[in-house]
Amino acid sequence: MSTKKNRHSNKFLFAAGVLLIGSVFYLACNSGTDKSKEAVKETELDTTVPVIKISPVVPIDILPKDSADSATLIQAAVFAWQEFIALNWPAEKGFRDSANAALAFGSQTGTVPLVWHTFRHKVEIYPGNNKPPTGYDSTLPYFGYNTPVPSYLYDPKSTGTADGSVLPCDTPSKNTPWVNLDETNEIGVATMFAGVADSAKYPGQQILFLAKANKQEYKYAAQRKWWDGKNGFPAAQKNTLDFININGNTPIPGNDSTYVSLPYGTIEIKTAWRRLTKAEKASGRFFSTTVRYYNVNGKTKKSCYTDEEFGMIALHIIHKTPTAPYFVFASFEQTDNILTTDGQAVEDEDGNVVRNKDLPPLTPHFKVTNATGTTYQKFNPDSVASKPGKSLYYRNTAGAGLPVGTVTINKRLHPIPQDVIKTNLAAHNAIKAYNKANNVTNSPWEYYKLVNVQYKPIQKAPGVNYTAADSANYYMANSVVESDYILQEFSGKFSPFKGKEFTITDYADTLKPDSIAYNAYNNGKYLMGGCMGCHGNATNKGTDYSFILGKPVKEPQSGDTVSLAAALKKQMLNFNR
Repeated sequence: MSTKKNRHSNKFLFAAGVLLIGSVFYLACNSGTDKSKEAVKETELDTTVPVIKISPVVPIDILPKDSADSATLIQAAVFAWQEFIALNWPAEKGFRDSANAALAFGSQTGTVPLVWHTFRHKVEIYPGNNKPPTGYDSTLPYFGYNTPVPSYLYDPKSTGTADGSVLPCDTPSKNTPWVNLDETNEIGVATMFAGVADSAKYPGQQILFLAKANKQEYKYAAQRKWWDGKNGFPAAQKNTLDFININGNTPIPGNDSTYVSLPYGTIEIKTAWRRLTKAEKASGRFFSTTVRYYNVNGKTKKSCYTDEEFGMIALHIIHKTPTAPYFVFASFEQTDNILTTDGQAVEDEDGNVVRNKDLPPLTPHFKVTNATGTTYQKFNPDSVASKPGKSLYYRNTAGAGLPVGTVTINKRLHPIPQDVIKTNLAAHNAIKAYNKANNVTNSPWEYYKLVNVQYKPIQKAPGVNYTAADSANYYMANSVVESDYILQEFSGKFSPFKGKEFTITDYADTLKPDSIAYNAYNNGKYLMGGCMGCHGNATNKGTDYSFILGKPVKEPQSGDTVSLAAALKKQMLNFNR
C-alpha cells in the first residue's frame, strides 16, 4: 500500500516529466492566497500579464509551477482558458476527442461538432440497459470508444423499447445530436430558468444540462467492466475509502482494479443550454447547435425525445492532472447570463459588475442559520416570491428543507476575482486578434468568460462561512449550473436529517457533533467548498470526484412535472447514500 511520502514523491516525479514535455508554457507569477479563515492579509493581485495561446492542444497541467497547489490564480486561469479553447475547437471527423487543426477556432459554428461534443455522454459509458456500452470491444486500444455516431440507451422500462432507445415525441431525427440534454435540474436541488427566454411550451425558459467524459475515463471503466457498477466495483470502492482514511490522499492511478482512481488526463464536462430568443440568435454572441431533450409521451407514458436548436450558456471542465489529482475545476459562462429585470447585462464581457451593484445577490434576501453538529441549516423565510422579469430565477425542489417559491438572481454571491477578470480580458483580446488574422467572422467565443477556477483544496473551520480573500475560489459556482443559495455557498455535505436532505452541513455525523465533513484530500483532509467540495462527496463514496463513474443511467430526466418532484427527492437521497 502506498504511503503519504510515496504519493508525494510520485506526484513531483510526474510534475518534472510534465515540465519537460508539456505543450503549453506560461509566465511565472509570484503572488499567493491565504489558506485559512484566520488569515487577515489581503491577497495581492498577480501583476503578471496572462498569455493565452489559440491552440487545439489540451494542456497537461498548470505550468510552470512544480505543483498545481502552489500556482497563482492567473496561472490556473490561463490553464482553464487553454482547456476551453482546445475543447471548443472543431472536431476531426470520424475521431472522437480530436481537434481538426485544419479548421480555425470559432469557424464552422454550429455545423461541425466541437471536440468536447465527441466525448462520450454519461449514458454512452454507463448505459441503463445492463449491457456493455455501444461499440465496446476488448481487442481495441480504447475498447471501442471511437464509435462515429452517439448512442443513448436507457433502461427499456423507461423507454418501452427492447434496447433502451428513446422514441421521438413527434418527428424522428435524421441525425442523432451530440448534445443530449437528459438532466433537467441542478443535482435535484433546484430547477433553473432564464426570464429573458420565450415562454413557449416545455422547456420554455427552463435550463437543461448534460454530463460527458473523455476516452481516458471510458477506457478506465470499460477495461474493468465497471459500466454497470458491478464486476468488483463495490470492493474497489471500499478499498479506496480505506486508503483515504489511512493516507489522507486518494490512491495514485494504477493498472489494477484494487482501487478506484481515474487516470491523469481524465476530463468530465457539464454544460447548460436553453432556448434563445430571435434577437439572441441574431446577435452572434451564443454558440448554438441542435440538441436533444426529453418529455413524456402522453399516450404511452414513456420517455420521448425532441431535437431543437439551443444555445450553450455554461461549460464546466473538471480535469485530473499529475499535480492536481483532486482535479482542476474550471467554470465558464456566456457573458449575458445574469440580467437585470429589464434585460440589461449585470456584468461586462470580462466579468466586471456594471449593474445591480446595490442590490442583494438574491431576491428575496434569506436569513440563513448554518448547521451545527446536531442541528440542520435553516432559512428565513421558508416561502418566497419574486418577480424576475428578464432575470435568471430558480425554484427549489419542495419537501427537503429549502425555501419554496421563485428566487431572482441579481448578481453572484461571490464576484469574479480581479485576476480572473484580467485573464478573461487577455483571452478575449487573443481571440479577437486570432479571428482577424484568420478571417473568422462568426465566432461566439469572445462572449464567453471564465467565472473561476479551483486548483487546490482550501481549509476552513466548520459551521462558519469562509471569508478570506480567496472566498470566491472556495465557493466557486456557476450562475446557471449552481444557482441555488446552498450550491453557491456549498461546503461539507448534504444534510442527514430526514426532510432536510437539500440543506448542507459541515459536520459528518449528528451522533458525533465534533466530526467534520471532510471532502477533499491532498496530503491531508480538507473541508472544501464549491465544485471541488461537492464532487468531494463522490470521493467519499469511493468514486474519485466523479458522480457518474459506475452509475448506469436508467432514464432521461424530462418535463413530466407531475412526477418530477418525487424523482428529484429520490435523486438527492441517492446522492447522500
